[in-house]
Amino acid sequence: MAESTADILQQLRGIHLPPAPPEPPLWPLALASIVIATGIAVYLFKRATQRQWHHQALAELHNIQHIPQDKKLFVTAKLLRRIVLTGNQPLSTCHLTDKAWLSQLDHFFNTRYFSTGDGRVFGAQLYRQAEVTPDQTEKIIRKVKTLVKYKAWFGA
Repeated sequence: MAESTADILQQLRGIHLPPAPPEPPLWPLALASIVIATGIAVYLFKRATQRQWHHQALAELHNIQHIPQDKKLFVTAKLLRRIVLTGNQPLSTCHLTDKAWLSQLDHFFNTRYFSTGDGRVFGAQLYRQAEVTPDQTEKIIRKVKTLVKYKAWFGA
């Protein structure tokens, strides 16, 4: 009753493995890849075009450091107004003053710096020729640079 290995193999000769299932079509994967790549390209293009204001604003803030001390805050205030107005804010924003303007700056830059910090100088105090030391002015301009960079990366 002991069968040899050859006999056992002979019995298996007629048994075949089932055919492999057909491969799934690749067109859904290709289509999904194209849609994802297009979405990423559009996002990067929009981000690159939206950040152009960022480069110009930082260049102007750099140039502000080379103008006379008594004009730095005025020029920075004008730059802040242009930044906010180019950020798709309503035209009524350009007529805001004092606390309403500081509140708008806080909202635009997502901070409380302008209504509670040193940024209050850009309210009515700016036009009363407030005494701000050169060190305070430089600190304020550095903070505005930081806010512009942050807005360009995370809020634009």
